[in-house]
Amino acid sequence: MSAYARGGRRLGPTATVAALLAASTASAQPAYPSWVFFGSAEGGTSGFASAGFKRGLTGGLYEPGLFLQGSLGSGNYSYRSRVVEGGRATGRVLGASLMPGAQWSAGNTTFGFFVGPEIERHWLTPPDPDNRARGTRWGLRGQIDIWSHPTPRTLVTATLIGGTAAPHLWSRLSAGYRLFEAFYFGPEASAYASPDYRELRLGLHATGLTLRGLTFRLSGGLRIDSDDRTGAYAGLTTHASY
Repeated sequence: MSAYARGGRRLGPTATVAALLAASTASAQPAYPSWVFFGSAEGGTSGFASAGFKRGLTGGLYEPGLFLQGSLGSGNYSYRSRVVEGGRATGRVLGASLMPGAQWSAGNTTFGFFVGPEIERHWLTPPDPDNRARGTRWGLRGQIDIWSHPTPRTLVTATLIGGTAAPHLWSRLSAGYRLFEAFYFGPEASAYASPDYRELRLGLHATGLTLRGLTFRLSGGLRIDSDDRTGAYAGLTTHASY
């Protein structure tokens, strides 16, 4: 696997999870906020963190209209290399994106679409001349979100992200049932694909936990990748609306 694949793996999805979390728990929020600020962290064989915002440009955060979403993230990763001594290299990535978009509803289902520029910077140790992700790369990122309440006590979400700075596709499906009138709990599955790397995750999530004005999403489970590594993953996302 190369960092060319790995670089975009977390920076976009972690920010997206936070923005989607804000929308999916809108029923617990007042109708007037137009800003949401979010942060995410997750770990497995690598570690990534991000922070960002989503801003309603033509109305409230939970109303149909035009939006602007931005994020900044950083992470560390390792990967197999054919050319460096020892066969493995480590990388550090810093990335950002800024995506205008739109959000609209049909019944109990809300749809979101965003597209805009992204930039990533990779530092590799030791230097890996076989890695196309080294240095700074600009690209275009697109995102589709769907979140739905089929019944008053259920939540279903779907997300698809594609980026060209480090060409990749990432998708996630989740479903949840509301427990204790406090949060949604249920299964999730995500998949990532790039020219030379694949990853599948299967796990559970708890979405909508609240504490001191913050809303949280916790997730964890099993991950399998094309580097022949199998292990656990865990993630934490939080947001606040204003």
